[in-house]
Amino acid sequence: PEEFRYPDMSWEDNLMVNPPRRACTYAFDAVDEDLQRYRRAMPPGELFAYTDDRLRFYLKDKAYLSCAANLSTVGGLRVLNLEFKFAYPNASEAYGFIEQGSILTLLFLNGDFINLQAGVLADGQYDMTTEELTYRVQYPLSTAQVAYLKKEELDRVRVYWSSGYEEYEVFDVEFLANQAQCLGW
Repeated sequence: PEEFRYPDMSWEDNLMVNPPRRACTYAFDAVDEDLQRYRRAMPPGELFAYTDDRLRFYLKDKAYLSCAANLSTVGGLRVLNLEFKFAYPNASEAYGFIEQGSILTLLFLNGDFINLQAGVLADGQYDMTTEELTYRVQYPLSTAQVAYLKKEELDRVRVYWSSGYEEYEVFDVEFLANQAQCLGW
């Protein structure tokens, strides 16, 4: 059989090899009046979700734990923002809280990892209307961490709670890299 060739197409024009860059839209792109500094933030997207098989019957189509993520910058500070939502009010008894300085490990497909430290204490806030327990955590990023995040595919996230750690598989391995590129990092 004859070898398949793309007709009159250079390697750079091949969309399978070089897919088009995603469009960049921002959740915030202006001077933050509270901070009196320029702030730019990408819109949050689901990084992962987890539901133990034993809970699926009770939660129906809702995830036990979901995590939305986005990158933002304020002045020269670069931050990974995570929002953990539990569909169970007593999850704080099992997980506890995330201490300031607590580690978040980003594990990449190539086997490497980077550790980030939580910027502030995050104890869960329960919303009686949505019946969700929410933790919001910010992880400052160094220049070296940003450079690595932009070039490698994220596989899993290891979250260190006050009660121990859990590891979660990431849905979109290029999600954070794409957001970092949109922010011009």
